[in-house]
Parts: sequence; structure tokens; C-alpha cells
Amino acid sequence: MLRALAEDGHEVSLVSFAEASDLVTDLAPLRAVCPAIDLVAAPTARVAPRAEMLDRLRALASPLPYGAWRYRSPEFTQRLERELARRDFDLVICDGVYNFQNLPRKLSAPVLLNKDDVAHVIIRRYLRLEVSRPRRLYGALEARKVERWERRACHSVR
Repeated sequence: MLRALAEDGHEVSLVSFAEASDLVTDLAPLRAVCPAIDLVAAPTARVAPRAEMLDRLRALASPLPYGAWRYRSPEFTQRLERELARRDFDLVICDGVYNFQNLPRKLSAPVLLNKDDVAHVIIRRYLRLEVSRPRRLYGALEARKVERWERRACHSVR
């Protein structure tokens, strides 16, 4: 997408999550397409399965889906605000429904939400095959939360 935008003559800036290994990678090929790059350490999944399970249990008590908790990043928001303050942008492309929450509250540019799947439908399809009753229950609750989250994000873009 970045390459296509640059080839069409658009000046592209990138603020993105990146895995730790990507933070030390040579960015020269990316800079050829996108001169302004700001990579933010990705909120990583907890390595220990028990820790992730505790995070998921905590999210159960919330109206927000687990992914919203996992991908919330004040640092990402601050970096994006800094980039947006540097110049005027015609468009902000938000890649993914959980990243939508990291957009600054007030934007002068319209937002395009790049959403290539419908997560709540994927979860419900998975649940038809899941044999574990606790996982089915958790998944059903999560699917409802994800559906509300996706609908709200999609209705909020302008």
C-alpha cells in the first residue's frame, strides 16, 4: 500500500507498531518509499500462557474486547500526534480496528479504516468447531464485544 501511494505521487509518513527485531532492521528500503518513519514497539503478547490467561480474565470484566486492551498504546498516540503536528495531511489511514483507539481525538484529516476482515464473524466461525465449553463461552462473550467494537470503529470514521 505504501509503495502504491508513493508511486501515485503521494508523500507518505508512517507511524507503525513494530516487533523488537524490526526496530533494529535497516529501514533504507522502506525509507525509499516513505521518508518519514516512526516505529513504536509493539505491545507484545504475554509470553507466559498463565499471564495471558490472566489478562484475558481481566478483560472479561470489561465491556472492551481483549484486543482493545492489548493494543492500547499512549506512546503510539503521542508519536502520531507529533507527526500530525509537523504538516497537514490529506488522509490518515488506520490499519486495523484495534489501532483505531490510538488515533488522537481531534484530527484535521479524514480517516480511512483499513479493515480486511470481520473479526467477530471469524470468532463465531471458530466457535462452531470448538469443543471446549469454557472456550465457547469465552468466545461468545468476546465475539459480542468485538462486534460492538468493530461497529463503533466503522461508524466513527469520517
